[in-house]
Amino acid sequence: MSDRRIQLHHKLEEILGTKLVYFQPPESTKMQYPCIRYNLAKVPVQHADDKAYILNPKYVIVYITPTPDDAKRFDFVLGLNSPIIQTYAKDGLYHYILELYY
Repeated sequence: MSDRRIQLHHKLEEILGTKLVYFQPPESTKMQYPCIRYNLAKVPVQHADDKAYILNPKYVIVYITPTPDDAKRFDFVLGLNSPIIQTYAKDGLYHYILELYY
């Protein structure tokens, strides 16, 4: 695991106020709510001087809660300085999705 990804993980735990943060969990993982689930979406690479330079990876971060008007989501968004790009409800859970380069 990269040190930057671990730093992001700890920051997400800090913002959420719990350890319920999951990185690319398999389908079999039984998550507890409210939680944050995130995954690596893209690793941009820039080429110069015949070398590849990796830029900050993009992560898709999803705050999942059973409460439709959960105040923690605002702390979550403000803590990351990234707007919510999509929301949806499924199986009684509310999902708030952000994209973050970190």
